Amino acid sequence: MSLVDGEGRVEILYGVSPLPLAPFFDVYLARPDFAGAHPLVVVVAGDAGVTPSLRALCRRVARNGYAALAPDLFHSQPRGSIAAIAADRINADLDALLSVTRDEWSRWCASDRFAVLGLGDGVPAAIRLASRPGGAAVISPGSLYELDHVLTAHPAPLLALVGGRSSEEARVIHDSAGRGEWVVYAGAGPGFFDDGSEDYHRPSAEDAFKRLIAFLDGRLTRVGV
Repeated sequence: MSLVDGEGRVEILYGVSPLPLAPFFDVYLARPDFAGAHPLVVVVAGDAGVTPSLRALCRRVARNGYAALAPDLFHSQPRGSIAAIAADRINADLDALLSVTRDEWSRWCASDRFAVLGLGDGVPAAIRLASRPGGAAVISPGSLYELDHVLTAHPAPLLALVGGRSSEEARVIHDSAGRGEWVVYAGAGPGFFDDGSEDYHRPSAEDAFKRLIAFLDGRLTRVGV
């Protein structure tokens, strides 16, 4: 595969693949194109689902040495609000995805330790998945409403990349949850990390991506990179 300017230095394979067990929903996969079990990053999208922008983000993560998987959580209903999908169903879908990263479908993937990137309204589901053994969470929430309750109930190592909120608001949530590194981009909107959003703010997004990769590098072991 050719390299795309700005995405990284690792050649990758990418595309859509169906989950090899029921309910057989689609997963966008991007991973390094060389041998080895690459560390896993599950990307949980918000209400917009697996958009072209999110796919580009997965590819960029892969070009830094990780296997990025973004599941279509709207597979059984029209796209709308992810909050309208029963939490139990989302949990089951994400658990199914995590399970197949540990069998023959994914010899290219190492998921004994993994990270979950949650974006927008996908953050609560990402936090729940990251609380599984070996998990860690990177979140870029669209809202901080009741986020402290989710974080308290589902502990995991955490990096929070927050736009559209003041440092004081983030500090209150941080203190309530009692953990994590919180970075506030006060001059950017809540969708600053999504280059398909009207909130997109390139300087903040680039800094956030560097922090994301540094967080992954500190917890996961890349193969041959």
